Amino acid sequence: MKLSRFPFLIRDGAIGVALGLLSLGGVLLFGAGPQRAAANPASKNALSQIIDSIPSPATPLTESATPEQVIGLMLHSHTTWQTLQGEAVIQWLNSSSGGFETITQTIELQQFGKTRIESQSELDASSSLWVSDGVSIWDTDHLGVPRQVPIEARSLDTYGPDDIPADLGSVVILHPVASQMPTMLADYMYPLGLAQAWRQQVLKILGMETVAGRNSLKVQIMPLNDDGTKKIYWIDANTGVVLKGQEYSVDQDGVETLMTDIFFSAIVYNAPIPASQFTDPSK
Repeated sequence: MKLSRFPFLIRDGAIGVALGLLSLGGVLLFGAGPQRAAANPASKNALSQIIDSIPSPATPLTESATPEQVIGLMLHSHTTWQTLQGEAVIQWLNSSSGGFETITQTIELQQFGKTRIESQSELDASSSLWVSDGVSIWDTDHLGVPRQVPIEARSLDTYGPDDIPADLGSVVILHPVASQMPTMLADYMYPLGLAQAWRQQVLKILGMETVAGRNSLKVQIMPLNDDGTKKIYWIDANTGVVLKGQEYSVDQDGVETLMTDIFFSAIVYNAPIPASQFTDPSK
């Protein structure tokens, strides 16, 4: 089974991510045919089966951890924190100019679904704001006119298909909050989808490093078929949150070129966040 690369999607003035596969309301499908399963708000079992397919390991993980333990922690990552506040940088290579473009983001999260993302582009100094209280969404273009979070995306119990194929690897279901957020970091903070995708690849543990003051496992994701890329990630050893990710293109001579560099420069878990951060910013 060949997994696609992870291309970028530009939306709401910020960078978002889809796993390079077919997406149906946060459900990403490998291939075609019988794997196609539409999101169903009545479902309460599919995500639970996927999450519980690997137990949450004891933490902190160390460099002697197994790939299964790393993926297990990522599957259960959303249970390890109640609030998350971070400063992050997203950089990608502009193939036209040959230089890097950069977006910085300030992020505040509170379970379940409360989100505030402030983005700043270094290229043109533009900024954007995206806020959700878990039910309504306000953004720079629609301040004062909220959009609604889909009902099925307001809970893990009501998100995803009714049933999953016998082969769990054929479907990736994003965390419902990640499916709504307009940032590539969505799947870093809610790595449920990444964990499922990585089960279909080879995860190699390279050692331990510190990122944003946090002890992390450095891992390399090896695709089943050579797709001309090299992907390195740093996983928080206590929470399973992805703190940093780099993707390189690799030519036929083995020369590596950095294509994306995404990382938290600072991150704090479980500090109080004022309720006003998740309300209509126009008021």
